[in-house]
Amino acid sequence: MDTILDEKEETNKFSQMNESFVKLMFLYIFFLTLNIGLKILLSAISNNFKMFDDIMVDNVLATVGVLAYTYCSLIAVWHVKSYVYNIFQAFNLHAIEEYIESKKK
Repeated sequence: MDTILDEKEETNKFSQMNESFVKLMFLYIFFLTLNIGLKILLSAISNNFKMFDDIMVDNVLATVGVLAYTYCSLIAVWHVKSYVYNIFQAFNLHAIEEYIESKKK
């Protein structure tokens, strides 16, 4: 009975890792699309472009935009780090399981 539960738990962990991988890939596709869109948009804007008459308002809006983009980028990097760590843990657990099984024989 224990092995059935262990197998279900292991299958559940791997399905969670697969779902995590799919979410990570969607996040990458989103950022790739965002980067391409920003590159096209920003290349079409001249260096002298002003949205408002007051340059301080333009600078504040630009700063908020850059901070939001940086924050989202850091979240993406954090998700990659977490996924890599989870894969590393799964491989370690599998290696330990194989070692224990070899000692039982």
